[in-house]
Amino acid sequence: MNLFPLLNLSLPELKPEECKVHLAQGNNSEPLDLFYSGEFEAWQSTQTQKNFGRPFVISLIQLPQKNQWLFAGCFRSLSVSQDKSNGYWTYETEELAEGSELVGRLVIDFQRSALATQQKLTASLIHHLEN
Repeated sequence: MNLFPLLNLSLPELKPEECKVHLAQGNNSEPLDLFYSGEFEAWQSTQTQKNFGRPFVISLIQLPQKNQWLFAGCFRSLSVSQDKSNGYWTYETEELAEGSELVGRLVIDFQRSALATQQKLTASLIHHLEN
């Protein structure tokens, strides 16, 4: 079964067009380590750009295996503010209880294209996960 139909079993109102798919990859911090230490949501809430402009955020963390992504949760985006001193955006989110039984257990196969823009990547990921 694909991701959105699976999430819709416990969260029927969730629609792909209302979701930002966050593909978490390491840069200064390793998202997978932060996930296992319970710090992922706090790490994800600070962004260098205004990335989470949709009501829901579906978080996937890149695994060491090629094209493998760990489902890290579905979050409701509550508010956003910008820190004028560094330009970063801080999101207040809440993790939804629905689908929580899949967090850290569901692995999604997806090949990310290095040339894709985030908008195209999100659309292609949603399409890949639905079909």
